[in-house]
Amino acid sequence: MWFGQKFRSPEAIRRQRIWRAVVAVCGVVAVGALSWGAVALWNYPKFQITSVKVLGAESLSEEEVRQQVMRALEGSYAKVLSRANVWWFPARTIQSALQERFPRIRAVSLQREGLQTLRVVVRERVPRALWCGDIVPSFYRLSKEPDAAEEYGTCYFLDRTGYLFAKAPSFTGTPLPRFYGALRRGEVVGQQFIPENDFAALLALYRMFEARELPLQGLLVADEKTMELYLQGGIRVIARRGAAPSDILEAVHAVLRAEDEKDIARTQIEYIDVRFGSKVYVKKRNGPATERTQVPPTRTTRPSATSTATATSAPTASASTSTTEAASLDE
Repeated sequence: MWFGQKFRSPEAIRRQRIWRAVVAVCGVVAVGALSWGAVALWNYPKFQITSVKVLGAESLSEEEVRQQVMRALEGSYAKVLSRANVWWFPARTIQSALQERFPRIRAVSLQREGLQTLRVVVRERVPRALWCGDIVPSFYRLSKEPDAAEEYGTCYFLDRTGYLFAKAPSFTGTPLPRFYGALRRGEVVGQQFIPENDFAALLALYRMFEARELPLQGLLVADEKTMELYLQGGIRVIARRGAAPSDILEAVHAVLRAEDEKDIARTQIEYIDVRFGSKVYVKKRNGPATERTQVPPTRTTRPSATSTATATSAPTASASTSTTEAASLDE
């Protein structure tokens, strides 16, 4: 092969070069034509989304959702390919933009309808509770109703996962549980109150108290270890986070039943501390805290290292020590 190429005539070499140039030019033209055709087909007006149909919006404005979707479809990829192509529209970008712009939206589904319509199906979050700040109203500790809705403070809706998604209107009577506790700094809407599993347990606790005719006014998540429940009538229940809801309920119910048998008004009770297992501390409004030994609960949660340390440091059974410890807990 090398011998034949070495002794080829100049004319043959020239014809071969011309042929190679023609093939290269034809290849470039073909690639260019195919690329131009693909771009033209991509940007063909009949394949562009020109209308958006919004379904499932109840509290949200359909027009605002529609405009947000159209803004996400503006522009092009690499300044060549339209983002509004009905087959290759930016679905994840649209979903993220909607959920960021409207925290009330829990899920977004996008579906093609024909060749020029995009159907947007939104699922809104359902209010399951209220978050009303990190300070419990003073009237919770008293046997009285608020004079105005503003006494509850500014409240926000929580969904079933503990996600704050919208500001709530001011009202007094509501079937929604009221929660209190600290958040991160910054905008309230869009934050997670507490982990989802913990929030589900607190909602269950709320319902259990109501089922036993012990309605709660509010629940304060004081810190990582402690929570406070405020019963109607001004009684405060101090409990350990993570404790079984049924154990808390049974301990409180036993104390109240004992007070009822003594014909003592429940309004005289300031707080009930159920953080120490079978030892329950009761503080009257005009007296020292006293220890009540309850029957050990039948259901217990697995103790953590933190809760074990807390239980170890619990007060002894002596009356003087119990009174001093309970008084310090109240402070």
